[in-house]
Amino acid sequence: MDRLVIDNLERYRRTSPGLVPILALAECVWRVQEGFEPPPPDAPDPSIAREALAGGQPLLSAAPAEADAPRFAAAAAALAGSLSECAEVLSETRGGFSLAAEAASGVTTEALEAALAPAPGFSRDALVSLGAKEDGPLTFSLLGFVLSSALTPFLSAYARAAVEALGADPWKAWSSGCCPVCGSPAEVGCVTDEGELAGGRRKLFCAACRSEWPFERLRCARCGTREHTRLRYLYDEADAAHRVHACDACRSYLKVVYERDLGRKASPLVESVVGGQLDELAASRGLTPFVLAS
Repeated sequence: MDRLVIDNLERYRRTSPGLVPILALAECVWRVQEGFEPPPPDAPDPSIAREALAGGQPLLSAAPAEADAPRFAAAAAALAGSLSECAEVLSETRGGFSLAAEAASGVTTEALEAALAPAPGFSRDALVSLGAKEDGPLTFSLLGFVLSSALTPFLSAYARAAVEALGADPWKAWSSGCCPVCGSPAEVGCVTDEGELAGGRRKLFCAACRSEWPFERLRCARCGTREHTRLRYLYDEADAAHRVHACDACRSYLKVVYERDLGRKASPLVESVVGGQLDELAASRGLTPFVLAS
């Protein structure tokens, strides 16, 4: 993990003891994911990629990522093994993780290619075919979490290759709250601290492939409205750094961190797993998280 992630983890552990279990779980997942990243893949053809982005399509829709079923199964098995030690935090039984690892070994190359297509993830039907049930040790939530977490090494390697090939310019034209690389909804936003005169810019972060892209500050990431009377921020006055960007037009929200109020450079990866109190605040106002909005 890079220094920024480590520093932010250490800071939250010191200042917010209640976050220690969820941060330990997240760090466990991230370290396993890093260990299963594939060799650098071929970058998407720049002309094809730019055409897709200009047309409002994520890169994966035009240039699919390579699928490696054996590596995926190994990553899922390693994640399941590590996560079994955190079963209580996830409110799952340890036996379910063994079943998840077994199910991952049955994922074919064709099924993996379908799961890598935008937006990444395994459909409910796919989870059923692998043995997931509403209740019992192998639930939809458990298997879905393990398998989607095992996709990230492939997606993040693809995203880095795309960024290196295309540079920053293509992302400036992207106007969606969904990821320009994989099509997943943004997990969290970050308003950077550009100094007193420059103010700050908002970037959105994708937890699936770890991409970041610029996005207007006064615009809903889900429905795109710019009507300032329908956009508002909710937050606890004791923590102005962490806010809910709420949209009254579509009744959705996105969690946003402000670096100036935070007093340091934020790690979007770390911020993607903190802020449970903001979810509670938003739910109390009848808002739906962007990641679950349909």
